[in-house]
Amino acid sequence: MIFEINENNEIIGSKKVGNSPCHGAHEEGHGGQGPGSTVQTLLSEGVNAVVFVNMGQRSVNALASVVELYQTQLEDVEAVLKEFLNGNMAKLN
Repeated sequence: MIFEINENNEIIGSKKVGNSPCHGAHEEGHGGQGPGSTVQTLLSEGVNAVVFVNMGQRSVNALASVVELYQTQLEDVEAVLKEFLNGNMAKLN
């Protein structure tokens, strides 16, 4: 999910993003970063931060210089948002 959050830490919009590595990524060496991939979607949406449970190292590397990355073990979206908005997550990069 992509959440748009205003300066008051209020959610003002959201969009669902699926985990969809591009077809043939394993053959072409994209590592899930080609057109239509989750990484490309995140980059095209201009997100500022990404919170994830699991992500391949190539995707982490592709995003690390562009957005703030946070890893969590929580899988409940509301709990993750609460932790993130309260500043209780450590940035990876």
